Amino acid sequence: MKTAMKTQCWFVALGLAISITAFAQVEQAWVAHCTNGAGALAMKVSSAGNVHVTGPVGTVKYDAGGDQIWNTLTGGVALAVDTAANVYVASTAIDTNGTVDFLTVKLDSSGHPLWSRQYDGPNGGDDQIRAMALDGAGNLYVTGASGGYFAIRNSAFDFATIKYDREGHELWVARYDGPIGRIDNPIALAIDRQDNVYVTGVTDFGCNRGIGCSGATATVKYDTEGRLLWIADLDAYPSGLAVDSTGNVVVTGSGGCSDSVTTKHDSNGQQVWFLLDDYDPASVFPRGLAVDNVGNVVVSGTVSGFNLATTEYFLACVTVKCSGDGRRLWVARVPDADCVAMKMDQQGGVLVLGRVQVNESESASLMTKYDANGNQLWQARLTNSWPVALEIDDAGGIYVVANTETGFRVAKYVEFPLVGLPTIVSPPTGQTVGPGAIVSLAVVADGLGPLNYQWRFDGRAISGATNATLVFANVEPASEGNYSVEVSNAIGTTVSPEARVTVLSRFTSALVTPEGWIELTLVAHAGFFYVIEYSEDLVTWLTLADFVRDDTGTIHFTDYSAASSRQRFYRAIKQVYCPGPT
Repeated sequence: MKTAMKTQCWFVALGLAISITAFAQVEQAWVAHCTNGAGALAMKVSSAGNVHVTGPVGTVKYDAGGDQIWNTLTGGVALAVDTAANVYVASTAIDTNGTVDFLTVKLDSSGHPLWSRQYDGPNGGDDQIRAMALDGAGNLYVTGASGGYFAIRNSAFDFATIKYDREGHELWVARYDGPIGRIDNPIALAIDRQDNVYVTGVTDFGCNRGIGCSGATATVKYDTEGRLLWIADLDAYPSGLAVDSTGNVVVTGSGGCSDSVTTKHDSNGQQVWFLLDDYDPASVFPRGLAVDNVGNVVVSGTVSGFNLATTEYFLACVTVKCSGDGRRLWVARVPDADCVAMKMDQQGGVLVLGRVQVNESESASLMTKYDANGNQLWQARLTNSWPVALEIDDAGGIYVVANTETGFRVAKYVEFPLVGLPTIVSPPTGQTVGPGAIVSLAVVADGLGPLNYQWRFDGRAISGATNATLVFANVEPASEGNYSVEVSNAIGTTVSPEARVTVLSRFTSALVTPEGWIELTLVAHAGFFYVIEYSEDLVTWLTLADFVRDDTGTIHFTDYSAASSRQRFYRAIKQVYCPGPT
């Protein structure tokens, strides 16, 4: 006799709480609603299209049509599904001394427990799983923070990574303790084609260097026997890990001054490239990382902050694609959205899941699809929800799980082609100019005519900019930013990737006073800080003043020491104010 479950979930007919952009290339197949009262934390889709969702109070399985197959009170923070449709749940258990342990549970395809394994670290402290993954042979790996005490501030934790075989036998445990034995907290786990294991997370490298104990990353690589092969560190707070087909590992995170930092290491742990995305004065928090089958890297993240000139708050979900050698290929954004997750499909298309605030009391899950070239193809919303996870099955089906006030929703979407939809043949390209220059941006598009155009600045429509070419003269620093264009027709809308226009700061005058002083006027970016430097030989540069700013964008500065020099050259460098650790 099957035990009655407290988790109540049911199937809901097509079309619940969904809003799709008109004429979009996607439609909703089904939505399932679960009222477990606690929401979801993770989702996995099997090769057969079955959907598994887990959370604090249980795990639910749906078939490919959205009908519930089973649910169980075994819930957790992460999931894995093997080729035999067995389900692995990463959870926690309370041991006899009252501390938290790793709990790993294997369920068969019908939801019946096959085995469970509890791990208590060597010193009896708290141990909490963060991630899990399967290798090609069906072995299971879990990793988490181990050995400290959650109730004690700055308690010492280590990375603890465990390998189990299919029957639940523990094959090895590998622990990593940072250089000064403080906080080491893993956040992601990946397995390469040779079944080597990669773990990345927060480490105390930062404490050792004086950059702040929560702001450094360690990535460790183990072989199939759990032997440590190498450690790579990065001055950033980690958020993602991916391994490409040749064993290169990519890590992304939020670095100093909350910039986005992405680095690539080869299979021997040597850094191949390092990419810094500085959206000063905004903060950047990467939320998604993926590598395609040719080694291109895609990172999505939330950019937020205050415009220094207008003091207005801004928020955007920004996606950046780079080539395998670290060259930026395209940038796209969704304004007023907070990134949550990102996946790539088999054609190199990019799906980004974010949250948008509809009004003071309602938020929605927003899914945005880009093609491999960064053109936005469609958007879909799941209203009255808070997005959690995004998955794509082998047939291209798209799945979103989002929390609600009573539990969670799972929605499946399918794409279909639209003949005649606008396509971007040649997107606008970025430019770097000085103040007063003429900027011309152009797009070449194809599709069923007539084609309509709407240019955007940082994701927002520019009034009156409705031609295939955007021209503006006498450009000022306030014009610096990211430009894209919507191309629409009777079939639908396609949005180009962004073109960055950079406006250089420039000295517009230098007057010599009777005393021999030099009065400088700098056309700059309003609200930003600058350091003013001088040189007498264009080789050695010395600082005259730093943290110079003016909210109008025009900085007046006097060099009182110029009278003692025969000649002087000046330059101004935009300065980022980044406080040190406290």
